[in-house]
Amino acid sequence: MTYICLIETRNSSATHMEALDAETRDDALQEAVRLLARHPRATSADVFSGATTIATIHAASSPMNA
Repeated sequence: MTYICLIETRNSSATHMEALDAETRDDALQEAVRLLARHPRATSADVFSGATTIATIHAASSPMNA
């Protein structure tokens, strides 16, 4: 299964999209949290499996941004 993460940022119309190195949904979510933490202007991360959004993680709810 291929998982993709789309990072939304504040003050920018550009988004960051990255393929996740994950075998499972939980691994994909953990990697998305790490990506979110690496982008200081990030507001959220959408995780996709194919064309389906499986999760949206908001920066304020990410344990690494708390």
